[in-house]
Amino acid sequence: MINPRYLLFILFIICPRAIDAQFSMNEFLSQARNDVRLYEHDLKSSFLEKNPYRSPWIQRTELRLRTNDLNVSADDYRFRINPTNPFEIRENKKYYKMEFEFLFTEYQKALNAALNDRYQLILDLMENHDMEILKNRQISVIADEIRSLDAQTSDPDFNLSDYIEARENLLQTRLESNEISHMIGMIKSEIEMKYSFTGDIFAGEIQLADLQTIKIWLNTIFNDMDTTDNILITSLQNKNLLSEQRINLETAENRRNIGFIQAEYDRDRGNEMDEHVGFQIGVRIPLTNPDRPDISRRKIDLIEDQAGLMEKKAEISLQGELLGLKLDYLFSQYELIINEKNQNDFLRIISLSPDLTPYDLIKAQRSMIRLERIGIQIKWEIYRAYIDFLYYSGRLIHIPLKNYLSENLSEI
Repeated sequence: MINPRYLLFILFIICPRAIDAQFSMNEFLSQARNDVRLYEHDLKSSFLEKNPYRSPWIQRTELRLRTNDLNVSADDYRFRINPTNPFEIRENKKYYKMEFEFLFTEYQKALNAALNDRYQLILDLMENHDMEILKNRQISVIADEIRSLDAQTSDPDFNLSDYIEARENLLQTRLESNEISHMIGMIKSEIEMKYSFTGDIFAGEIQLADLQTIKIWLNTIFNDMDTTDNILITSLQNKNLLSEQRINLETAENRRNIGFIQAEYDRDRGNEMDEHVGFQIGVRIPLTNPDRPDISRRKIDLIEDQAGLMEKKAEISLQGELLGLKLDYLFSQYELIINEKNQNDFLRIISLSPDLTPYDLIKAQRSMIRLERIGIQIKWEIYRAYIDFLYYSGRLIHIPLKNYLSENLSEI
């Protein structure tokens, strides 16, 4: 009898490994927050928090000494303060705040892209898994065909060209199957690089929401769609606002020298203390602005960026409409395939036709495989268009983050 302590020790070692070896789609998507594209924005935000570049109230201070002869002792003391333009202080505060907002939207934009890439990897893996199963079935059917032709070699009606064609088809299908296996291996490697995972990834164990559920969700999203809440548009808007604020800041900085306040003490002036002490105030009169041409060029660039924003809004809106039309078309195509599969009565015909040859059965299997291949292609094209729509609409990063491929929209 096994000692219970040894049994517990073995379970303690094995169970965690078994748990770690199970791929989790939720965890894989959740780790998009650690994507390398987000690292730059984290560094910039951390730097700005620790190093705010707000303008000081005093721009420059000076201490001036003057002697009337070669004596070391000074006869005239002057202390000058150059205050910072209040408009520069105000514009710099605005710029600092807006840059934080811009970095946040850039972070969200990068997260949106990182999540989209991970969704596409999962869909690539599962589509290739389905195609690999179908290719293996196709190989089996072609092998049955070759065996059937082998049995007819002594028959006067034996067709050598059919036999050669079947052998070529078998080789071609095996090559395609190997290519799919290679693609699956590459996708798994990419997933493992993005996700700290040591076990094997079994695509057949990943559960997705069915297409009917996806269709219901899409109808809800279409009704609630708002392009003003789109992260791709918001990012461009904040970029333009930051550029505009940069112009305002540079305009204020060009006038930073607004004057000075000076306190002075002159030993040679007068006899009383109040006669030695004096004050001066200087005010700059900005009759000209030498940096105006550069500011004007920047404003022209800003106008171009604002026009680009309008184009992007139109592009996003059109993209959403086109994806909606594409999804309607794909769902109708998929329904036709499902109806054809449901109405396919090859088995009944075969059972009622005793005179059918093995070759007839093989042709029926070929037809079923072709039909299934079209269904698989349309099915995964629907999933991809669905994720594309969520990406362009900015839904992927709505808080709380959700797994939009899961059966119950689980949070990640």
